[in-house]
Amino acid sequence: MTDKISREDVLKVLENVEHPEIGETLINLGMIIDAAVQDKTVKVAMALPALSIPDEVRNILVETISKPIEELGLKMEVEYFLMSPEVRDNFMAAVRAKWKGSV
Repeated sequence: MTDKISREDVLKVLENVEHPEIGETLINLGMIIDAAVQDKTVKVAMALPALSIPDEVRNILVETISKPIEELGLKMEVEYFLMSPEVRDNFMAAVRAKWKGSV
């Protein structure tokens, strides 16, 4: 399915991808900012609450979105950004309300 995959196609497949520890989608949490498709590669802009998040956590988040991207027949690159204070506040409220992790 690599015939003219659009940004909208990518965001549509990502709209139901949940954060592995929070009962909310990455898009609703403000973590997926955008996606840009060029040829057979999509660059996903991901916002993090802190840029000091360990690589292990980043890798889990990337794994979470990689399968739907691969099903579109695309390769993926991820660019990280710091969440704005407002988005981070909303993210933290969701963490407090919907955390489903073990810790």
